Amino acid sequence: MARHSTLNEGLPKPSPMLGHSDGPAGVYSPGRDLRPRIELNLRAYHEQTQRVQHRVDRSNTAWQALEDLAAQLGLRERQITALHDAVLTGRVRRLRYEHAENLTTQQSGRDLTDLTTRGLLTAHGQTKGRYYTVGRRLGVFESCMTSH
Repeated sequence: MARHSTLNEGLPKPSPMLGHSDGPAGVYSPGRDLRPRIELNLRAYHEQTQRVQHRVDRSNTAWQALEDLAAQLGLRERQITALHDAVLTGRVRRLRYEHAENLTTQQSGRDLTDLTTRGLLTAHGQTKGRYYTVGRRLGVFESCMTSH
């Protein structure tokens, strides 16, 4: 294959944005300025980094506040995971919580029932389709988290 130049078939031509022309031999053109493309990439990277940092900060703030709440209410440390998911993503499912904390179905069910009874989570749906959202006691907490 290599002897017959079939390895190069199907490969894309160098991008015109990289200073190459579509000439017969892909002649380099130093007249093309790469600065706008580089600035665009750097700006996009910076904005993405800021978004990720905001999510990490929000997650850490929520986790710390939930740890304090768990200590006040006498919750198990593992239950913070379920509350954290509900606060940050809007809902939590039993199976996700079960896998995250390496629990049995009975343990995860008891924990979520306990959090629902305490008003920290609200159950929606039946059996397989059931999911939990932030309950009335966590509603104020959630609104504080989304305003940051």
